[in-house]
Amino acid sequence: MAATVVVEEGNGSSPVWTPVSDIRFCSRDSFNPGVDSPIPIPATGFNYSYWKSLRLAWSGTFTELSNIKVFSDGDIPWQLGTDGGLRAGKKDTGDNGCPETEYEQSGGAQGISGYSIADGVNGHDFYKGESTPTANLSDYIEESPYIIDTGPYGPEDDAFSKHLVVQVRVAPDAIAGQKPSELIRWMWDEI
Repeated sequence: MAATVVVEEGNGSSPVWTPVSDIRFCSRDSFNPGVDSPIPIPATGFNYSYWKSLRLAWSGTFTELSNIKVFSDGDIPWQLGTDGGLRAGKKDTGDNGCPETEYEQSGGAQGISGYSIADGVNGHDFYKGESTPTANLSDYIEESPYIIDTGPYGPEDDAFSKHLVVQVRVAPDAIAGQKPSELIRWMWDEI
């Protein structure tokens, strides 16, 4: 029998983890905002979505899960402007995923912009001090995926992975409007 694996999104100060198949980026900490709280296009600089914490959760009969990664098709067509895009928290060495004990609720100016993961003051503490605290997920394709958590996890370990911390960055030359869905795939090794 194989493991049953789902993606979960965490929200709130003491996170509530909810299984998801779709996520929507917005300018507040919300699991399912619909079209409320869009991210405005800034006049200068960047606006950000509130970051999302995503993890894999599993159950079932397996021996080991390891090497949890994500990848895109290499083209996230959201027209978010120059240097805009889908950004993820990044470590200089080791796994890029945030451990459960380092979870942080996203914040910012609700309805305007979330804090950048990379912000030296209000950003995500787990990624502060890194030389490159975020990565563009469109740079990671199936042949060279983004490493979240090498594990390994056995059936007696916690039933969830480290978190992918991800947000949208919007530039002044972004194109306004609702964006099409983009598929980000998760992969892992299982024995």
